[in-house]
Amino acid sequence: MHESGFVEAIDYQTGKARWKHPIGDGAGSGVLTTDTGLTFTGDAARSFMGLRTSDGTTLWHSSIGRVENSPVSFELDGRQYVLAAAGGVLFAYALAEKSH
Repeated sequence: MHESGFVEAIDYQTGKARWKHPIGDGAGSGVLTTDTGLTFTGDAARSFMGLRTSDGTTLWHSSIGRVENSPVSFELDGRQYVLAAAGGVLFAYALAEKSH
């Protein structure tokens, strides 16, 4: 039986899977996890998506094309951004500001 591609979160203390999120066959993007509880990756449907790290729930996605890199995060003027590449274009997303 063939299983489609997926992102899987593994508990480092137990080695057991906490959740599994399908991304489809042929997805080749890397994965980025932030300390704010977000995980970013691309899927075979040519979307860039943000998942909740605790349970793998999709929080949002953007149809930018095949994600061609491992997403990266950077800070500019006190704001956190996530950067992904697709189709020779760089896409930057501003993350929500932390509430004080």
